[in-house]
Amino acid sequence: MKYVGKAFTPSFIPLLFSFKRSSRIEECGFVGAGLCLLRGVSCLARVQPSNCVKLNMVYGKRQLNLPWIEEAVKRMAEASELNGVRGVLDFNFEVPLNLGLSVATASVISALAAVHKALNLNLSPEIVGDIAHSVEIEYEIGCGSSLPQLVGGVTLLVNAAPPSRARYVKLAGPEDLKIVIGGPATAQVVFRKFSWDAMTMECEDLESKLPKLSFEEILELAKTFTVKMMCNFKGSSEVLIELGKLSPLAYGFSFDGKTVYALVRSDDVVRFVDLLLDFFPCEGILVSEVDPIGTRVYM
Repeated sequence: MKYVGKAFTPSFIPLLFSFKRSSRIEECGFVGAGLCLLRGVSCLARVQPSNCVKLNMVYGKRQLNLPWIEEAVKRMAEASELNGVRGVLDFNFEVPLNLGLSVATASVISALAAVHKALNLNLSPEIVGDIAHSVEIEYEIGCGSSLPQLVGGVTLLVNAAPPSRARYVKLAGPEDLKIVIGGPATAQVVFRKFSWDAMTMECEDLESKLPKLSFEEILELAKTFTVKMMCNFKGSSEVLIELGKLSPLAYGFSFDGKTVYALVRSDDVVRFVDLLLDFFPCEGILVSEVDPIGTRVYM
């Protein structure tokens, strides 16, 4: 008999960030601020306990090869004293996969949450998040955003750590806040590894500043961060300069620098979309609101 569970995890974009590296996985990740989008990854799990982990992962009619998800499910099974899990994980991606919106991390968390619900396991959200954090760092498919994607909203992550050890603050933004995003889109199912050696972003003294900052102060700091760091991503610098001229609430780039964003009021969305259409194909542009909830399960 197969059991069914469904979960959703929002995608994520950073506002400002600094990377922490360590030989210890639990001390790796980013420190900074970011927000979750109301569009992300859903996973429908039809699974049952087994003697091994064997998962058929699909997106529509496409077969997916996502070894980090199989590893994450294996670790969750071990933590739950199960020998294994077998069945189907059916994904739905609501954003282009190559836009650098932490979609790979969202796929891990949504898969774990869906399997957890289907099998009625008894692990805390923090333990599930810790598994996702370790996998995204080890497989280099994420930058340590498991905690923000679990809790949603605008999150200030004070230390680089898995969810069970993370220190963070959630802020509330204005109700009419919109996120306009543009990047090079593709119809292919592509998950690219992050080159941690190339991650050289440093935002000074974030750990002491972050807990004291208001939402408005975060926006100002994000704009300063973007101006200072855009030279690291020359391919995006031209569009970032043009975005700045339109005076958004804040603007910047994804972890890999290939995708750009602007935080705007509802009335300004069209102006910013028109600008991004000069640089990116229409399928690489999306508009979203902030997801205030984070990961949730449905059945």
